[in-house]
Amino acid sequence: MQFDKWQPTKWFCLHRCLRHRDPSLPYLFLLCAEGLSSLIVDLTNRNLLHGIQIYNGAPRVSHLFLADDNILFVRANANVAQRVLDTLSTNEHCYGKVVSYKSEVSFS
Repeated sequence: MQFDKWQPTKWFCLHRCLRHRDPSLPYLFLLCAEGLSSLIVDLTNRNLLHGIQIYNGAPRVSHLFLADDNILFVRANANVAQRVLDTLSTNEHCYGKVVSYKSEVSFS
């Protein structure tokens, strides 16, 4: 069976909790990071978010994931901030993973 796009499937229930140093944790982290990355790329492709560009002709960078930290490069205005919050909320809803809003905001 071939899928053109990812489709939601039936819910499943974990019978065993994940614990610290569980060998499957890195894969779970990657799955969640990939989902958030896809949401951000979708917004970028629809020109709702704009990343940074180091010089003309260089690719735009909208986000970086480093270990368990996320860096988003977006314009500093209320509409974009609301889009980012909506995207993080969608990510929380999909994965059941609450985003920690201990963040730093820098403007240049």
